[in-house]
Amino acid sequence: IWVHDYHLMLLPRLIHTFETADEGLPDSPTSPHDGSMPGLSSIGKERSSKIIFFLHIPFSTSQIYRSLQHGEELLLGMLSADVIGFHAFDHARHFLNACKRNLGLKFQNRSGGLLGIEFKGRTVMVVMRHVSIETGKVERLLEENSTQAAAAALEAKHHGKRVVAGLDTCQRLSGVALKLLAFEELLKEVPKYRSSVVLVQRVYRPKNRLEDEDYTSRELQHLVKRINDTFGPVVDYAEVHGSRLADAERLGMWKASDILLNTTVREGLNLDCLEFVFAQSPEDPGVIVASEFSSTVSVLNGAIRINPFDVEKVAQTLDAALSMGLQERQGRSQRDLPYVTSRPSYMWTKQILNDMLTVSQNNDSDVTVVDLEVTARTPTRQYSTNSAFSLMDPHLVMDAYRKTNRRILVFDYGGTLREQKRLA
Repeated sequence: IWVHDYHLMLLPRLIHTFETADEGLPDSPTSPHDGSMPGLSSIGKERSSKIIFFLHIPFSTSQIYRSLQHGEELLLGMLSADVIGFHAFDHARHFLNACKRNLGLKFQNRSGGLLGIEFKGRTVMVVMRHVSIETGKVERLLEENSTQAAAAALEAKHHGKRVVAGLDTCQRLSGVALKLLAFEELLKEVPKYRSSVVLVQRVYRPKNRLEDEDYTSRELQHLVKRINDTFGPVVDYAEVHGSRLADAERLGMWKASDILLNTTVREGLNLDCLEFVFAQSPEDPGVIVASEFSSTVSVLNGAIRINPFDVEKVAQTLDAALSMGLQERQGRSQRDLPYVTSRPSYMWTKQILNDMLTVSQNNDSDVTVVDLEVTARTPTRQYSTNSAFSLMDPHLVMDAYRKTNRRILVFDYGGTLREQKRLA
């Protein structure tokens, strides 16, 4: 059973309780008669089905879940799955810390590099799996006349100008206001861009957070008016009703753009940056300037990482991106293309299912790190001595070293090259 996203965080636990309870589903998960957490006694019992839970949005810090009235129940709901997946390591890290600090659970390093949480006699695997675009479909769309026409129309509209593109949801967490402030700062500091660069910004109005969208829309329109009144028509801004721009218009914008600027503050799954990489001409590719809080910046090595709150630095980075030479732009694009073209959704699905098989095949002998928790009371790590672990033979290492001409040396830091620091 594969459960998707935050709307269904409690579902794995309900499924588990239904399969292991003697009499069907328990009472409401938020109002047990005896004041205890419902279904908790059945969480460690065996069930016939396997459950995958994948979260497509960022996972908040442990402090957020500690402040929520039902924060522990949300965590227990997820822990009833066999595999818990995230798109980014930071999201998984926040989940592991929430389990540690709010539930007192410890996580382990399993064979194959997977992380596992021991909970009620079960091992719950935590994995990070990012999905890319469907390159075959995108390639066909890029060749369609409607896409070519959209790109040509945008180029004609802003003839002779470099295009900085942005496509975001009309919500404060998208950071569009920060983007406009950075663009305004760029025009103040580098006057030559006032007549040679335009920001093409489109924002979605999905109408699922009306108060946030209305506030953000008023703020963005105010900033756009201020910038255009000061510097002329340098911001091409439009709001799009719905949650997606038409394929031809979106891909046409990528083809006609020189830079994709992402200044999100918090973001879940977003494939726009990957589409941009694929849509660009390899002979003259554009550059991605992406927030360090975005979901894709950790997998796109060619993107320039920024902190969207540092407006002056973002403006300087935009200047560097606009001035970047062809060779560096091609190098950045070539670093990202292999990843973009090798992670279609079927591969992502296959990886998750393989993780499920790994859970089924793993046993206690696969554990190599007994305790990864490092606290002020337990500053050292404990290692098991199963057959899969053996001490390094320095003679074999030196023999291999002398026989080779090209070498890569990889070292751990905390706890290996230097003593693990105690946490305050």
